[in-house]
Amino acid sequence: QIPFADALDLFRGRKVYLEGGFAYVPLRDIVAIVLNEFRAKLSKALAVS
Repeated sequence: QIPFADALDLFRGRKVYLEGGFAYVPLRDIVAIVLNEFRAKLSKALAVS
């Protein structure tokens, strides 16, 4: 269960179940969520440097 905004890529591919503003992501697709979060944090850190 993650916020809807964090699962937009998977939502476009209809790979998540939505309810109450949350996206329920299958375990096999959780890697995509972690990768997106990592990229965002890395990009932000590099911009600050």
